[in-house]
Amino acid sequence: MPECQPNECPACASGNTSSRGEAHRKCERCGSVFRLADQQLDTVYEQAWSDGDSEFATGSMTAQLAEQLASLVGDSLGGRRVLDYGAGEGALTRELVRRGADVVAFEPYGPDPGIEGATWCGDIEKLEPASFEVVFLVEVIEHLQAPAVDLMLIRRLLRPDGEVLVTTPNASGLNARLTRARWREEVNPTHLCLFTPNGLRLCAARAGFETSEVPGTVTYGHGRLRSIVGTLLQHLGLAGGLRYRLSQVASEE
Repeated sequence: MPECQPNECPACASGNTSSRGEAHRKCERCGSVFRLADQQLDTVYEQAWSDGDSEFATGSMTAQLAEQLASLVGDSLGGRRVLDYGAGEGALTRELVRRGADVVAFEPYGPDPGIEGATWCGDIEKLEPASFEVVFLVEVIEHLQAPAVDLMLIRRLLRPDGEVLVTTPNASGLNARLTRARWREEVNPTHLCLFTPNGLRLCAARAGFETSEVPGTVTYGHGRLRSIVGTLLQHLGLAGGLRYRLSQVASEE
């Protein structure tokens, strides 16, 4: 699969895009928003980690949030081979290990935090094909320069009956609609493509995946009111984040 051209949408590969300020374009086909300029991401990430200020580059996850995200694939992870793709500081990896999963954590920039029971990996090419039952891609796909290409790589690592859980900001959510170019996810210099639901489905399809929305509410804080509002926004398609399960399209005989 070829790399995207400068004005081509990384999500759906459409060339029908329009200017959205100096740094971004918007896809007229799927509605996703993407950055134009090369951000020299290797330098950005390496500097962020060396300065001890990695939150904007890798996200910061609480133990409570990691528990909610791990639950999205069901309660039984014992003995399952799981890949945490873009593990950051390892909060989700810790939770997956706690649940009994056999975890490999892929993180190309951050240091190995030494999580007992997990294997830390900095080179995705070293992993064996068809070796994982579950792949977590949590708040990562928006950081990828060629997301469909990375999804194809992940598909190679996945067992035929495996699944990928993807979470990412929602470019058609209420906050994104209200704040537009001031949306905090769009301002983040490491966010290269912000997906709409349609954009994510089309991107996944390019890599050979079927998609289904994951039900349930993930709250980024405490309180019943947050949970109620989150459920309502998800029902309306206006939630701040997207949560999809990806499964491999069955090959035709």
